[in-house]
Amino acid sequence: MMVFPSTIVATLYLTLLAFCCFAPPSTTTGVEAVAAVPISCNYTSFSSGAYEHNTTLSASKGYNIYWTVDQLVGVIYLALEVKTKGWIGFGIADPNGRSMPGADVVIAKVVNGVGSAEDRHTTGFTMPIMDSCGQDWVILNAEETQDTTIIELARNLTATDLIQDRSIPPGRVNILWAFGTSDTLGYHGNQNRAYTSIVFYGEDAALPIEDDQKSIELLMNVSLPTQMTTYITMAFELPYKTEGPAHIFLIEPIIDPGSAHLVHHFFAYACSNRTLLEPWFTPTQYAGIVPGCDLLVYGWGLGGNALILPKEAGIPLKDSPDAVRFLMLQIHYNNPTLISGVTDHSGVRISFTKHLRQFDASMIILGDSALSAGPIPPGVSNYYKEFSCPSQCTARWPHDITVFGDWLHMHMIGNMGWGTRWDANNTFLGYTTRAEYFAFDKQQIADVNFKVKRGDRINSHCVWDSRGRSEATQMGEDSNEEMCFEVLFY
Repeated sequence: MMVFPSTIVATLYLTLLAFCCFAPPSTTTGVEAVAAVPISCNYTSFSSGAYEHNTTLSASKGYNIYWTVDQLVGVIYLALEVKTKGWIGFGIADPNGRSMPGADVVIAKVVNGVGSAEDRHTTGFTMPIMDSCGQDWVILNAEETQDTTIIELARNLTATDLIQDRSIPPGRVNILWAFGTSDTLGYHGNQNRAYTSIVFYGEDAALPIEDDQKSIELLMNVSLPTQMTTYITMAFELPYKTEGPAHIFLIEPIIDPGSAHLVHHFFAYACSNRTLLEPWFTPTQYAGIVPGCDLLVYGWGLGGNALILPKEAGIPLKDSPDAVRFLMLQIHYNNPTLISGVTDHSGVRISFTKHLRQFDASMIILGDSALSAGPIPPGVSNYYKEFSCPSQCTARWPHDITVFGDWLHMHMIGNMGWGTRWDANNTFLGYTTRAEYFAFDKQQIADVNFKVKRGDRINSHCVWDSRGRSEATQMGEDSNEEMCFEVLFY
């Protein structure tokens, strides 16, 4: 374990715990950076072996990180080793956006033998803004060799400023990195940056494994027409007769690499009536809901992830009308440049177990599921709509539900989204999920844990930025149209 002098830890806490700012992000940089630390100070020179963990973020670019987390005092010690003599950037990304907008960023460099670090944040794909609520990163050491810069830092795991900083929680965390070739902060180019995820401490939410698990792949086999928007719908029969009763505990997306650039999003619906499905066992161009297949089981959008069921629950697979016996897969393909001759084999992998779990799981679509919100006017930076699942609706549910996943879905001009919960007395209960910086190409199912009682109300909120549009944007299924869906997995 890396050990730093007690004076440094004390200084760190005096510096970090003093700041608690809740003002909107500043658009100016009127805050000086943390005081530069001369290398001649009494810091121990960098030693990779002093850290408990390390990983290479880019071998070709020579970007390595080393870290130790002291959970007892709530501090992370982080070293950045990058093959450059310019500035280095490292950030904690928005957990739902997983992109540059909404990131908590540190920019560090060594100039004339002196290291410095600046605590910044981003509100878009622009220059990171200096934090106006204090500087949370403390620089401990800085070194520069002939071709490499090393910066050693420390900060609290828990952010005291909830607007411009992000906490570092246990489990997998979305991060971003970048660097420049000079000490002047500027555009990093297309090659000297990337987004990824890492586990600094705690357990990773690895894909679950059951000792008797079996998997089945349900894949399209379709030649795509040469047109901008195509919806292909196809039914699949699950092995409910031979394998049931069982519980589905994992659904993974399979995206054909040869057609990944055209796969926009897809939904998988549960069906039970085979007679109604007879015409649908071959790929068919259709964008609506097939009769008898109105229960959503899984949804995927660009950048999306697998659906991992909690260990207490599974989607029932058995010969029963209230179980999943058939699956209707509907894929939206977006082909704006009219590429021809493409065949797609995308779909899902479903894993199930005969070790039945305590609860059955299901899903519900909230928001503007009828696509009836009306047009979004052009030239508006924040066009807002709110949709309600009212108390009168949830009061008719047969029981309360425990929600474990939440997926917000919009299209190209989606800018922000969140959900709110209210009880029958109109008391605010909290958020369902929040995507402060929605990223169309990096959608995912957020891990959540809350209960919705009968009589509660759930409101879904979407914000669009139409400043790049010259005409009104309609609600619809095409990529250049918009949606506002919130899918709860319970």
